[in-house]
Amino acid sequence: MKKIISFIVFTFIITTVFAQKQFVLESGYLSKPDTILVYTPDDYKTVSYPVIYLLHGYSANYKSWNTVINLKSYSQKYKMVIVTPDALYDSWYFDSPQIKKSNYESFFIHDLMPKIENEFNIDKSLCFIDGISMGGHGAMYLFLRNIDLFKAVGSSSGVLNLRCSGLRNSSLKNHLGEYDSIKWAPYTSISYLENNVEKQKPMIVDCGIQDHLIDCNREFVNKANSLNLPIMYVERPGVHNSEYWKKSIWIHFEYFSRIIQNEMN
Repeated sequence: MKKIISFIVFTFIITTVFAQKQFVLESGYLSKPDTILVYTPDDYKTVSYPVIYLLHGYSANYKSWNTVINLKSYSQKYKMVIVTPDALYDSWYFDSPQIKKSNYESFFIHDLMPKIENEFNIDKSLCFIDGISMGGHGAMYLFLRNIDLFKAVGSSSGVLNLRCSGLRNSSLKNHLGEYDSIKWAPYTSISYLENNVEKQKPMIVDCGIQDHLIDCNREFVNKANSLNLPIMYVERPGVHNSEYWKKSIWIHFEYFSRIIQNEMN
């Protein structure tokens, strides 16, 4: 895809409710503005904290994560700046070859991350990314394609191979065209696992045993293991819904917390 050169206009809507900030970010990479929520520990202005980007699933929005977990509580407990962008319903977090100005990877890397780094007191060396469902795909995809920018990654019930998605003939077809394993390969996270062979950066994946994506997740983990990558995998009873994620996502934060503690020691 040709590089997009555009004038970026930043528009802010700031609210301060329990250290929560909301802003709207316009970008030449997207057809409409993206809304982002940021949660910070109480004393974050005096200390540089790790940052984690939490990516939502299909048809959700920037507010959805706060219905799964209490983001302010997690930010305070784990001493992390938490960022929840809006993926515009179904961007899939990649640059679509089919839809004009649906270039979410470019937006995320070139607009969103620099803005967060400039506006908030964060430690860029401790940058994490995680997601659920479509956001699990997005987190792995962005991490593996831009691996030097992140410390570690997580995915819960992620669509880690797009061929497994029930949206192959609808949303994904709109973004990528008719399913073709070769044409779709550059847009699915499993295609980029080899990018972590040299870097050996930590990954955590979990999925409910009754989830329709369980085989997809097992496939991803098996390939990661075959490459001797540092991956933690958790299976537990559950289906593809928020009740499962409420019980699973804390494991990811504990995993990242241990990485941070090791870095600090």
